[in-house]
Amino acid sequence: MKKLNLNKIKIFTVVISLIALFGLSACGDKAEEPKENQSAAIQSQEQAEEREQPEEQREIRTFKDLKVEDFYGKEVDSSIFAENKVTVINFWSTTCPPCIEELPILEKISADMKDKGVGVKGFLYEFGVQINDEVLEEANYILEEGGVTYQQLIGAGDIMKDELIQSIYAVPTTFAVDSQGEIIFATVGAMDYDGWQEFIDAALEEVQ
Repeated sequence: MKKLNLNKIKIFTVVISLIALFGLSACGDKAEEPKENQSAAIQSQEQAEEREQPEEQREIRTFKDLKVEDFYGKEVDSSIFAENKVTVINFWSTTCPPCIEELPILEKISADMKDKGVGVKGFLYEFGVQINDEVLEEANYILEEGGVTYQQLIGAGDIMKDELIQSIYAVPTTFAVDSQGEIIFATVGAMDYDGWQEFIDAALEEVQ
């Protein structure tokens, strides 16, 4: 099985001026507050470099071993990837404003790019917090307010011990995954509609 280091995955670079213009960023795990006017792209680059470890210590599996539940208690596994050419998995948190702000954008992306063989899945990921009924209630409220209807997965249980999941140091973190469950691209930080289109189009080119 091909193993990937998150820091070695093809990172889709967001144009710094676009991020600064729309004020999009990421929320880290116990990270220091970013310096004023520092772009999310620069933060992500620096954090990745600081956290990089020898590859033998940070081997990353694909999503082939995915086993979780969605918000309705339905069991979900890696077979979901066979439904599309590219599946976008967006890790987000109820405490992360950039995550919440881009959810409606991803809803529109989900609708607009469905005919291209693209699916979107949300993955609720709360740093150091057990996902209980209260957290799910808050998440559902956020989704309802944003008109978000695509499937939402829960980051809880054994999946949280997975090396890939543990390598996530900020949200939103998003993966583009092929129909076999192999990671194509990964990106840290929120994007606008055009940024997501470009990200997904690049992933589609990889699977042609």
